[in-house]
Amino acid sequence: MNNSDCIIKISNLAMNFHTPAGDIPVLNGVNLEIHKGESLAILGPSGSGKSTLLFIVGLFLTPTAGSYVLNGREIIDIDEKNKAEFRRNYFGFVFQSCNLIENSTVFEDLEYPLIYAGIPPRERKERIDEVLTRVHMGHRIYHRTNLLSGGEQQRVAVARALVNRPHVILADEPTGQLDSENSQNIMDLFLECISDKKTALILVTHDHKVADRCAKTCYFNGGTLTEVA
Repeated sequence: MNNSDCIIKISNLAMNFHTPAGDIPVLNGVNLEIHKGESLAILGPSGSGKSTLLFIVGLFLTPTAGSYVLNGREIIDIDEKNKAEFRRNYFGFVFQSCNLIENSTVFEDLEYPLIYAGIPPRERKERIDEVLTRVHMGHRIYHRTNLLSGGEQQRVAVARALVNRPHVILADEPTGQLDSENSQNIMDLFLECISDKKTALILVTHDHKVADRCAKTCYFNGGTLTEVA
């Protein structure tokens, strides 16, 4: 891979959680590089640190030690305002629970992050039309989200992750509540979304069939991340 294509470089990352009984080590010496167009699946048992790493990458958690370079800039010690800006400009998030806005329409759910980003109304509509077409949900644009099927709701969640045109999609067990067919459909969408070689995918999953669709697979055990050949 060309170093100029490297979006994320993590070196010797450690994370301890502080408790009254003492510190609990969760991550230990994690090293990771993600390049444009790459898809990475992270496997491992529950409690092994998979989601913790994803939340650090997404700038929701600050590690105890190590280096995290995003697009050439060390960002571990930046302030919360800048972290929010990086999250908005670089990441799209998809979780097991779709977290769609209750009683909203699909359009309203996708419009909210664009309003937050200061995108004008006409461009908001254009972007929403574009991403809903990509996930084959354009015909549901004004439907209530709570009336959609589980697979349709997850497609809307993927569309919301894409609407701000992120550099990296972070997905935490996005197929955990879906059947096998819908799980593979969501993976089809993810891989289509990064086919432009400008966007990367980091996916946490327990499903080996989902992980097998990614170009790279890493395994978490005891807080250490190992790439699977």
